[in-house]
Amino acid sequence: MLTPPASAQPPGPVPSAEPARLTKNVKTGAFDFDTPFMSGGIVAEGAYHGVVRLVDKRSGKQVNGARYSVLNLFKLMSVNLGMGTPRLNKREVKATDTAVEIFWPATDDHQGEITARYTVSGPDTIDLDVTLRAKGAYAGYELLLPNYFDVAMIPHVYLLRRTARGKGPEADLVTPGFSEVYRGCSLVFPRDAHAARRPLDGRWDRSEFKANVAPFFPLRHYAHPVTFMSDPEKKHAVVLMMRRAACSGISARYYTPRIEDRATTYSAVDFLIFGDDLVPGDVRTARVRLALTPLDDAMSQPLAVYEKFLAQKQLPNRNPMKPNIASIESSRRDFITASTAGALASPAILSAAPNTQTLRIGLVGCGGRGTAAAIEALNADANTVVAALGDLFEDRLTSSLEKLRKHAPQRVKADTHRCHLGFDAYQKVIASDVDVVLLAAPPAFRPQHLKAAIDAGKHAFAECIAAVDAPGIRSFLDTAGRAEERGLGILSGFCWRYDNTARAAREQIRAGAIGRVRTVYATYYRQSFNKYYGKERRPEWSDLEWQMRDWADFLWLGGDLCIGLSGGHSADKMAWWLDDEMPVKAVGVGGRQFPGEGNTFDHCQIVYEYASGARGFLGVRCHDGCHNENADYIIGADGICTLGKGPAPVITGANPWTFTGKRERMHQKEHDEFFASIRAGKPISDGRRMAHTSLMALMGRMAAYTGQEITWEQALNSRQQLVPGHIDWDTKIELTPPPQPGLTKFT
Repeated sequence: MLTPPASAQPPGPVPSAEPARLTKNVKTGAFDFDTPFMSGGIVAEGAYHGVVRLVDKRSGKQVNGARYSVLNLFKLMSVNLGMGTPRLNKREVKATDTAVEIFWPATDDHQGEITARYTVSGPDTIDLDVTLRAKGAYAGYELLLPNYFDVAMIPHVYLLRRTARGKGPEADLVTPGFSEVYRGCSLVFPRDAHAARRPLDGRWDRSEFKANVAPFFPLRHYAHPVTFMSDPEKKHAVVLMMRRAACSGISARYYTPRIEDRATTYSAVDFLIFGDDLVPGDVRTARVRLALTPLDDAMSQPLAVYEKFLAQKQLPNRNPMKPNIASIESSRRDFITASTAGALASPAILSAAPNTQTLRIGLVGCGGRGTAAAIEALNADANTVVAALGDLFEDRLTSSLEKLRKHAPQRVKADTHRCHLGFDAYQKVIASDVDVVLLAAPPAFRPQHLKAAIDAGKHAFAECIAAVDAPGIRSFLDTAGRAEERGLGILSGFCWRYDNTARAAREQIRAGAIGRVRTVYATYYRQSFNKYYGKERRPEWSDLEWQMRDWADFLWLGGDLCIGLSGGHSADKMAWWLDDEMPVKAVGVGGRQFPGEGNTFDHCQIVYEYASGARGFLGVRCHDGCHNENADYIIGADGICTLGKGPAPVITGANPWTFTGKRERMHQKEHDEFFASIRAGKPISDGRRMAHTSLMALMGRMAAYTGQEITWEQALNSRQQLVPGHIDWDTKIELTPPPQPGLTKFT
């Protein structure tokens, strides 16, 4: 919760639950409104659509710029891509007596539909609900929402306190001031490190006005997605706010009383909406609220207004003009509130699962890793049972069942009727009376199995990697988004983030022990996978059964012997050290040194490039008789943090440090935390992160296999589909030929 000063009082009366009436002005074309505290109009046509002539009756002042509007949809952007502006695009307008809705259909430049719905939701409050329905795939999609105010208005933002080091919501209330360094620029306050690179990644390079691109300076991160504009006497303010999950950044013009030093002839503040990677079919929603309020000397009211916004249930869509989901927020906080109130028809486990409720576990994929995950799940919570198992092969299922019964004989309830074999075994496990599904089949099936689990309302553990190709990643991302909306947990098999020694090292890095991170070098040099999967083929096995049993050697099943299965863990750690900033491009080299089954590389070196200027280097190798190493070298301006080269993480440089605690088993720790989060009604949600870092590994594979430079957007939008749409024992798999860099083409 935020902590506004004790003097903060909610401004004015509680807004009515009924929206204010709108009247069409035949002269101006605006839909006018008049409440006890404000008056103005909503314009649906022209470049400056949005709220105009907005007058605060308590001060008697018009707050918007005389020629401009607030809550104006301006720019559509993705990584290295500007996609035009709704201002200039054709639109459809519909209105009722309480709402105005603008619909922009998809275009050739922008593969997505946008709906903007304006409602005067209270006597001093205006809500804009924005809905995006994606028709194409985009990396780092953002919609810029500018707000143009009277030139006398002064901007204020809440920035993350420098001493907080990102650990909490401690905030400084700041007025962005003028500096010669920033003359003519816009200032950007991103949500996190991943969002900080976006103003610099090229999305502004295309201008429909054929004008010079305005330079942006990404500065400190915002603490709360709230900004307000006050008059020079600081007696009244207009407050703009969003929920954090939907706001990737805030942009503001600096303030100076000298008009000649201004960047513009108006005062402005912008919201950057969304910021997610998108795949076709994704739906994103965001609510932006504008509120007018008087100000006390401490300027305490804006945070109080924001608290009310967070606590308030979303207003119902009383006059729907078309299906509109903009009133349904997908943040976890909203979901928990709704589910506690019984708003969603989902299993009781979603809101909370007290320790008196037995959690039933289903296992899909009964190999060594799947069996170990089931044991860890049993260890994580004393009131759990294994209720169902599924695998392709009877010998593996039988072996797994024996190990589980040996470990916890009274808690394995999977009798013969709950042990399933075949390609549809996952469906039977998920359809049984289970609460949590452990997905440990080969990665080729991960997107399909996760989708079935989430569609059935189950929490899921997903062993790495998320998918073996970009279509699978896009499916996984879509499922992860729906899991978040339903409050279902996804635990990632990328287990290093649950290692207590690595967590301690990351805290040191985030606290500035090595300064700004410039380079990350990760290694996973290991023995051949033949020790685990390369068993001798039996004459009675078909080609498909042999591939299934030796799945790590085959590209379509495992994603790559070393880059995906081993390198995926390292890629996830690399992203973690860089606060989950994803690379903009990658190049790589690699090959197959030792002949063997399958069609993957057994060694590879990837170089990742980031918009921030950082570089990442990933070295992977699966050879017997060689030097083995699974290490990370995080190189900063003031030191180096090393993990994996000794018994504990070490920092050398200006601030030396060594981890001295006792190491915990990370595979067990992640299940401990997962089941605890389910019990608390706030399940862990690793899905999106897992998909992104899996794609990072696959991006490296694409670069190494083709010998080309591959961008993040190319990787996300790749059309190469390695996994057949339907598989049974009669399916014939045409293996892709072994890759030849320079000859193998990117698809």
